[in-house]
Amino acid sequence: MHGLKLPHNSLVLVADGGRALFLRNDGDELFPNLTAACVFNDNNPPTRDQGSDRPGRVYDSSSSRRSGVEQTDWHLIEKERFAEEVAASLEKYVERENEQLPLLTQSAS
Repeated sequence: MHGLKLPHNSLVLVADGGRALFLRNDGDELFPNLTAACVFNDNNPPTRDQGSDRPGRVYDSSSSRRSGVEQTDWHLIEKERFAEEVAASLEKYVERENEQLPLLTQSAS
């Protein structure tokens, strides 16, 4: 990130699967001063704590065999919903402020 300049009042988003933090640069390009502008926290317990039903069963119509149906991953569904919520909030900011945001990512290791 050497040489990255954050203009005054620019927004930085730091996020993972369960938390998101919007930081605003109250300083200038030379001396940034990042302050929290908006915080998102997602209470997303594991799937085993969210669903109480057993996985379903399917009966094959051509025989008397039954097959199991994969259990719904409620934890993953909530992570996706949370990411959509944060993305929608970021999109509203960009539209309201008529800003273009640089995108910096770091891959998970």
